[in-house]
Amino acid sequence: TLRGGKPQTIYFFTKEEKGGKQAAADNAASGDDGDELLPAAVDVVSYPRARGAGTRVTKRTRRSLSVSVRFRIWEYDVTRRKAVLQKVIAWAKGGKYLAVNDRPDQRLRVEVDELPTIQSALHWQQEISITFTAYAFPFWESAYTDSLTTSGAASMSVAGDADSAPVDVSITPSGDTVTVQADQTTITLTDLSGAVEITHGDDGLLRIMSGGESILSHRTPESSDDLTATPGRVNDFSVEGGAATFCVRGVWS
Repeated sequence: TLRGGKPQTIYFFTKEEKGGKQAAADNAASGDDGDELLPAAVDVVSYPRARGAGTRVTKRTRRSLSVSVRFRIWEYDVTRRKAVLQKVIAWAKGGKYLAVNDRPDQRLRVEVDELPTIQSALHWQQEISITFTAYAFPFWESAYTDSLTTSGAASMSVAGDADSAPVDVSITPSGDTVTVQADQTTITLTDLSGAVEITHGDDGLLRIMSGGESILSHRTPESSDDLTATPGRVNDFSVEGGAATFCVRGVWS
């Protein structure tokens, strides 16, 4: 998990320099440096619902949300500074989620938009920045999943303040037809022959799989376009024709 803070500066030390520079870092960390959250535009996006179904899913989504993390490397030797910087770049590239101190237990699914560089070996205290951008699912989500298992009906509180939160479901059908309901959305699947997984990928789109193959076309025409809950209140969940485990994360705008 990538860690940042607001307001704070992130400092990277070599082992030799850490003791002598810690006090300066502690003092500077109380300044105005830190994460910078940039506003995001709103767009309407349409996707194919199912192969051959002739219908489309339209949803309102933000195009992007960017977070800039600024830091300093307290190392005057340029060779060692570059070695530390390479570790920072590897850290940034290797992460998938960004977490910041002022949003505890929340995370943002990001990509690295701008990687840092050292402009001059003479400015060894130079501030460096990395920009992370969320494109596919630009909303803060809970770092933990809430879940419930039922063979009938149950209720669960969903955290957040966004318009909706995607719901994933693992289903064990008792026959060849099953219906799952989450809040005001319902999906009915027919002609089933095994366990079913309803998930949402990194692109935020609904996926319905069974036996390693997509069974989106097994949805009935009356089914909802997606399976979602409403953050900020208690939601009702139910299954008919089997047992199901519902999983949902809180979502914040």
